Amino acid sequence: MKMVNMHTAKSTLSQLVEDVLQGEDVVLARNGKPVARLVPFVTVPEAELRPIGLGCTGKPIIDNSEFELMYATNPDVYEVNLNDPLYE
Repeated sequence: MKMVNMHTAKSTLSQLVEDVLQGEDVVLARNGKPVARLVPFVTVPEAELRPIGLGCTGKPIIDNSEFELMYATNPDVYEVNLNDPLYE
């Protein structure tokens, strides 16, 4: 593991990046105390990325079969009554 102070790291950044790419651990220090670590950037294949948000997978989020069964057994509970004072 190589520990480098900030001042030295600024002037030798290219060499430090090469060291990291060769597999060496590089730690940046401020006043002799470690504050950061340089690591190689690893790209993730797009096939392994998860979609962000709901409905991005193409699979249905909700299975409506249970709702349809409940509606069939008691439809007045699931119908909107516009005269209901709680409905606004």
